[in-house]
Amino acid sequence: MFGPDGEFLTHIGGGPEDSPGKLFKPIALAYDRVGDRLYVVDKDRHQIKVFTGAGQYLFGFGLPGRKPGQLQYPWGIAVSNDGAHIAIADPRNCRVQLYTPEGRYLREFGCSDRRDKRNKNMFHSPRGLAFDPSGK
Repeated sequence: MFGPDGEFLTHIGGGPEDSPGKLFKPIALAYDRVGDRLYVVDKDRHQIKVFTGAGQYLFGFGLPGRKPGQLQYPWGIAVSNDGAHIAIADPRNCRVQLYTPEGRYLREFGCSDRRDKRNKNMFHSPRGLAFDPSGK
């Protein structure tokens, strides 16, 4: 992590292999200004790791799979301006999932059945995403 002037402050996600805050394949991050939390996508662990703004590990959420609330190599992440919603791009499941800041699954957009080509709501490998200023 770096300060506003570019000065190195600290690193996150290091430590022993079995430590809960260890990052294996971090690929994206989003900062929640309201809650002062940093959300990191740990792609190959199919998880989101949550740290304080100062870099202290808080908790993680996510399990591999195709069911609602499960992730398959998550890629992108965004936090709504009010900090109330966390959106996660779940490309292998062709969907975007919405969670609370505590990691509780809310709903999904797209679908988790890639075989259903008739589904007009399906995304093809979503990766980057963002909320607009109104939180949509």
